[in-house]
Amino acid sequence: MDTPSDAIYADFTSPLALLASQRLDRLGAAGLPAPDWRAVSFRPTMPEIGIPLDSRAVANRQEELDRLRDHLLPGEVLPEQAPRLLPHPGSATAVYAEAYLAGVADEVRGLLLRAYWMEGQDIGQPEVLRRLVPPAFAKGRRTFDPIQDWGYAVSPQRSPVTTGAYRLVHRWQQEWLALGTPVGLTLDGPSGSPTGVAALSSLDALAAVTS
Repeated sequence: MDTPSDAIYADFTSPLALLASQRLDRLGAAGLPAPDWRAVSFRPTMPEIGIPLDSRAVANRQEELDRLRDHLLPGEVLPEQAPRLLPHPGSATAVYAEAYLAGVADEVRGLLLRAYWMEGQDIGQPEVLRRLVPPAFAKGRRTFDPIQDWGYAVSPQRSPVTTGAYRLVHRWQQEWLALGTPVGLTLDGPSGSPTGVAALSSLDALAAVTS
């Protein structure tokens, strides 16, 4: 797959990723070049079942969401309530890498983010994703029959099922770590590597073209 010079490194459990994804969708709908989305895991060593958030942690996530509302562009949305679970990142990252190779990365990216942020689904569970992604993979290139036919794009161990996707996940994580920007959203390009809200702001001008 040919990639633009800019790249976004994002963890699906970051609310900044939800807004950045909407900016990318807007650019794509307008036929404008967009950074290449590369999924990373901010907390790769968390328990496989994820982390149920206590009331204080939920309140902190809610404050993070509410602060981001000032950065919304017309037509963009954030959930009213923060999810009460922090999923293990491995499953979603694995599925996205398989989708990247199958040519349906944009659709699967949106499915993952909506499922977690807007619907509260546990995207850390392989069983949840196997129900979610089959229609998208049915439209993609055939990379592995179980993926194409049944959406079997993540193993029970929350890893990719093809060697190519496994290598992608490893490469993206190493690229992101090499930037030295350990936050849930980084925009890397010729002019620098802004993170967090600064990375989101760097997309504003491009996304605003289609407002």
